[in-house]
Amino acid sequence: EGLAAALRSNNTRGLWGETQLRRIIEAAGMLERVDFEVQQHLSSDRGALRPDMVVHLPGGKSIAIDAKVPFDAYLEAQHLGAAQRTTEADDARRTVLLGKHAKALREHIVALSNRDYASALPDSPEFVIAFVPSEALLSSALDTDPLLLEYAFERRVALASPGSLWAILKSVAHSWRQESLTTEARTLFDLSRELHARLGRTATHLDKLGRTL
Repeated sequence: EGLAAALRSNNTRGLWGETQLRRIIEAAGMLERVDFEVQQHLSSDRGALRPDMVVHLPGGKSIAIDAKVPFDAYLEAQHLGAAQRTTEADDARRTVLLGKHAKALREHIVALSNRDYASALPDSPEFVIAFVPSEALLSSALDTDPLLLEYAFERRVALASPGSLWAILKSVAHSWRQESLTTEARTLFDLSRELHARLGRTATHLDKLGRTL
């Protein structure tokens, strides 16, 4: 309840979403300015863009993450539901608010789709991740609007709760480790081949020297 009261401030809501995003990306083992960039400015045909985070993928690819999901109506609905006594009018109001929450999320999906982050990033997968900083925020919207995920997919927006985003980023971090191991193995192979060639040339020289002596 204290968190809900604090989150009624626009600034606090934005900070909370960004903080949750940073905690998850750190838990996934990713490093800033190596594996991801924060508040990176991008130029596109639609003007300047600034996603909350850009994650670098192996192979020179990148993907944008947005953490500005609206949830005012959800907080108000939760406040009504937390009351010790609720009337039928309260229950009806809460249902309306949850519908408003799902509608706001749909509108946010459209806004993200229109920004087209993928076109402003080098070789990016053609979708953007919309980070929803609470499992309850997403599940509540999906309970109210069961077609919400399909609606987002059609507009190339992936709705990611903390658990699903952690899994995505953990997979990316693992891919980077595999890429690093592959690069190291390739370097070791090249060095071994060069060493073998040099040893062969040295043996040839020594053989010629032995015959001369």
